[in-house]
Order: sequence, then C-alpha cells, then structure tokens
Amino acid sequence: MTSVSSILFAHTTRNRGVDHRIGLSVALFQLHFNIQELYLRKEAAVERSFRIWLQVAWTVAILSLLSILGVVIVAVEGLDWRAYLLFVLIPGMLLILSIIVIPMLYYYRKKYAKGIKELTEGKHLAHWKYDPEEWNRFVEGEWARTKKKALWMPFGIVAGVVVLGYLFKGWGIDDFKVILPWIFGLAVFAAMLVYLVGRRTYQKGLEKVGEVYIGERAVQFNETYSTWDFLGGKLGKVEFLQGDPSILQFEILQISRYGNKSSEVRVPVPHNHEEEAKQLAAKLSLS
Repeated sequence: MTSVSSILFAHTTRNRGVDHRIGLSVALFQLHFNIQELYLRKEAAVERSFRIWLQVAWTVAILSLLSILGVVIVAVEGLDWRAYLLFVLIPGMLLILSIIVIPMLYYYRKKYAKGIKELTEGKHLAHWKYDPEEWNRFVEGEWARTKKKALWMPFGIVAGVVVLGYLFKGWGIDDFKVILPWIFGLAVFAAMLVYLVGRRTYQKGLEKVGEVYIGERAVQFNETYSTWDFLGGKLGKVEFLQGDPSILQFEILQISRYGNKSSEVRVPVPHNHEEEAKQLAAKLSLS
C-alpha cells in the first residue's frame, strides 16, 4: 500500500538538487506517520488524510520560520547569535523541506481525489463485492499472516544486521555486544507497530464486508486507495495466488536514487471470478 509519506519520499529524493539530509528527514517523517490510519481512503477520507499532512507541514514551516526570526532578532540586538546556531540550521532544513512538500501535498490531493472519482464512477477494469463468509475467511487469514510476520520480524532484522555487519563492516564480538541490543529493541518496536496496525485492520475488516475497484493505475480495496501513478512509481508483479479465497496480489514499486522500495496490495478474489482475476493479472503485468 502506498501512503502519502511514501509518495513524498519517492518524489523528494528524485530531485538532484535536494540535499540528502532532506531525503533522510522525509524518511523519518515516514517512519513516524506511516500507519494505516493515514493511508488514502475513500474520497471523503482522502481530504482528511491530506488535511492532517498539510497541518503538520504548515506547522513545521511556521515554527521553523519563527525560530530563524528569533535568531535574527538576537543578532540585530548585538548579542552573540552563534550560540543559537542550532536554532537556525535545523529549522532552516525543515523550512526548505516544508517549501518542497507543501505544494506537492496540494498537487497530490487534487490528483488522488480525481483518480478515486474516476475509478469508482466507471473507469475500472473490475469491481468485485464479497459475501460475508468469504470476506471473513480473508480477514482471518490476513490477520494470521500479520501475526506470524510480527512474531518473526525481530529475529529476521537481527539476523540481517549480523550478516551484513560481519561481511561488510568486519564487526567482531565486542561490536555486536554494543549494537545488537539497540537493533533488537528497534526491531521489537517495529514488530509492535506491524501487530497493532494489523490488529486495527482486522477489527475494521470485521465491521464491514469490503469491495474492490481495480483500474489500470490504482486499486481501491475496501477503504484503502493504492496507486502506482506517481513520480518513481511503477507496477511490479501482479500474481494470482490460488487459495480459499484466492488472492490477487499487486506489487507497487517506488524507485529512487536512494534505493527501491516495494509494497503489496492483496485483494481476495470472489468465488467464480478466478478466471477474470487470472486475466487481470496477465493484462496488468504487461502494462
């Protein structure tokens, strides 16, 4: 699934004139806000999601500007402004980031609202609804999958750090004794986020039987809108996975000079729509 923060990270890091620290700042914003409550939802909620991000961006911009002006006043008064240099450097970076991000937010708010309207009003390749029984099987299956992922995530992250540290950094026992407790703590925190977001998704899934619209550039599944129509965005593999229910799985790629990211959108296939799903997978994989 593609969040607002993911779009901004892909867009910002593609601009060669932007300092790499700005790209890092956007990544930190993404880590903090990339929870499912801020994913793009149905049209009315898209406005709410973008409004939250705009409020954050404008608040950061105004506070950063006030901080810089405060240091300017100190300098005008003849005081040693260099003692307050930190209150210029960090707010200055955040102000530049806000100047880049705010116009992008306005642009994507309009673009996504238009995309959702077109998708739900006829410009789609498929529109599926589900009966309660098959929908509940999907919700329970995804919740079990999320719990398993959260359980193994800390061990996978620690193992990856150990291998990379040993092969590429030459870390020894003493290095690992210092680093691994911190890494494990961060990994457990990440696993908790995955679990909590998955639990919230599970609870919402039980409240209402979902439906899906599939288009050439986006998927609106239940209340989540996922698209690959953004700068650096690309549709990767589209796979039909046989099961009960079967799954149509979309891989959305985000390409940037800081490395590629991928996310998945998993859509249950209603009974008697398996052949249609296979044809959609073949069609979209070639697009």
